[in-house]
Amino acid sequence: MTRSRTQRLFEEEPTLMEASAQVLGCHTDGSIVLDRTIFCPRHADLPGDVGWLHNADGGAVRIVDTRVDREEPGLILHLPEQAVLGLAPGASVTLQVDWIRRLRHMRMHTALHLLCAVVPTEVQASAVTARMGFVDFAQPKGPIDTETLTGKMNELIARDLPVRPRWLEHNAALKKPDIARYLSSAERMGSDPIRVVDIAGLTVLPCGGPHVKRTSQIGRVRCNGIERVNNQAVRITLAFEEDQEE
Repeated sequence: MTRSRTQRLFEEEPTLMEASAQVLGCHTDGSIVLDRTIFCPRHADLPGDVGWLHNADGGAVRIVDTRVDREEPGLILHLPEQAVLGLAPGASVTLQVDWIRRLRHMRMHTALHLLCAVVPTEVQASAVTARMGFVDFAQPKGPIDTETLTGKMNELIARDLPVRPRWLEHNAALKKPDIARYLSSAERMGSDPIRVVDIAGLTVLPCGGPHVKRTSQIGRVRCNGIERVNNQAVRITLAFEEDQEE
């Protein structure tokens, strides 16, 4: 396969639910590489998108995971539930993302970024699912409790703050300690601009994933737990309030 890059449509327009694309090639494991995609690949803290791929003949296959190609990180791999025959390079396909799942990931993903403004200390780890998410913080300053965090989070969410992705010139990003500390070694050594997500200036973090456009779209959340995971970190877990009422 010739070296190329999959255009990441979700970076600029995360609400696209359907898009056309062309096949660049297929790997021996059945994964499909496209010239562009609305499917966000799996990150360290964010599951890969799932959905459907429709070919020109009207057939459809479920995409069960999306990942970055380890050998060519510019490419995104779409993993089908079963092998797809006849997808030659240049073939036209239509992608349809599982929007209900994606939207819940976007809402929780943005909520965790906002949590980093409420608890302004270094992040050691985080994870997002469709129903909950957590952040491991390094030694938060001062006492914290679930009710106080829940109140502060919902206050910020209700303010309908703008959530804006933007790009920073590489050297400028390296000069900002609060951004540089979260860059991978490959990002540090590279020269490409760094994508960050800015929530009204309250928190600016490097991130390649999709988010809602305003905090009010997160919906109300609840802090479900605060627990020490080791001598260096405290885990704070969030869930959607709507799920607590089920």
